[in-house]
Amino acid sequence: MWDTWFLEDVVSRDEYLAGLETLDYPLETVSRQLTLLEKRKTPPVELPPSDLTEERDLLQSEALKAYREHVIDEAKLRERLADLNRTPDAIDILVAIEKASATVESRDVPLGLLETAYRRGVIERPISLS
Repeated sequence: MWDTWFLEDVVSRDEYLAGLETLDYPLETVSRQLTLLEKRKTPPVELPPSDLTEERDLLQSEALKAYREHVIDEAKLRERLADLNRTPDAIDILVAIEKASATVESRDVPLGLLETAYRRGVIERPISLS
């Protein structure tokens, strides 16, 4: 039982020694057993450092898309970018880019609307798409 507890990190090395001493095991035997257990003990799994930048960029792009599609407002966008550890300057730049992009997109006229306007004589010639 003490062996299992030690292997599963339920008890520390000192607690293991003290526990077996209370059961009147000789110290030499306990030390030898502890050495064997330490060799058997699985080292803690160390995960490789994940690429948090990639995850942060994905979350940032989702927040920017939500703002672009009017799911969240500017205050919520700034809050989410701050949660992603973006600096205030970076947040200002990202918000400005999104606002500029939205302005340009709002000026784009759908091609079908231009075609209809031309056919009805509202505009005199087709507008070049290049």
